[in-house]
Amino acid sequence: MINTSELLKYNGQLHGLIDQKIDSIKKVSTNKEMYLAFVIAKAIKSYSSVMFLCEKRHGEDAFVLCRTLFELLINCLYILNDESDGRLERYFEFDWIIRKQMFDYLKSKPDMIDILEKKEKKYPNIIKEIESECKRVKDEYNYSNTSWSDKSIKDMAEEVGRIDNYYTVYKIQCQLSHSNARSVNEYAVEGESDLIFRIGPSDNLIDETLVASFDFMYHITLEVSKLFKWGIEDELTTLSDEYVKNLNDNQ
Repeated sequence: MINTSELLKYNGQLHGLIDQKIDSIKKVSTNKEMYLAFVIAKAIKSYSSVMFLCEKRHGEDAFVLCRTLFELLINCLYILNDESDGRLERYFEFDWIIRKQMFDYLKSKPDMIDILEKKEKKYPNIIKEIESECKRVKDEYNYSNTSWSDKSIKDMAEEVGRIDNYYTVYKIQCQLSHSNARSVNEYAVEGESDLIFRIGPSDNLIDETLVASFDFMYHITLEVSKLFKWGIEDELTTLSDEYVKNLNDNQ
């Protein structure tokens, strides 16, 4: 296994390649360009935070945040698998469902009715618009109330060839994020006579996080580079090949 400093180096080089190009996205002209501009903007901020947490030896939190990169990658690959904009439109239109849920919650709270009424006076048609658009997209897409896609993230991961990541890395990340009983194992180690809890910096999960983050961020960047014609696909491939070779040589 490559040591932590080497993993940080490769992730830093990947981050550097993105930094050289990301400011070139000045405007977008298609729905897919708008979506991928959002994806790379969100991904690079999360990626930077993951690296910062790893450098500070807070591996558990870095590992949880890496889950964001996985979800971005799965959604991205699944949407791009559709040559039309059908899946992307379904993704954007789900915003009406979320907005309706938020307003419905406000209406259920008497102490918030005044806020809602003031908002409605300021924007007299906004609630009617939300209710009308919510009905329209529900009729058109037959949404559930919890997901934009007609597939679960597991099914999307399977379609895009990432089911192994789903059952391994992602499952563990979810356990930590939701503080399931299994996540206790990442914070407690058995001492000679009792349990010792990790409450400070440690090396736990740092290497795993850096390996997964490089993988997810690399493939997100590859898709962005192709769409925006960044022209760094060869550099990305060279970096990835060197990285994978180093990983294999040090197993």
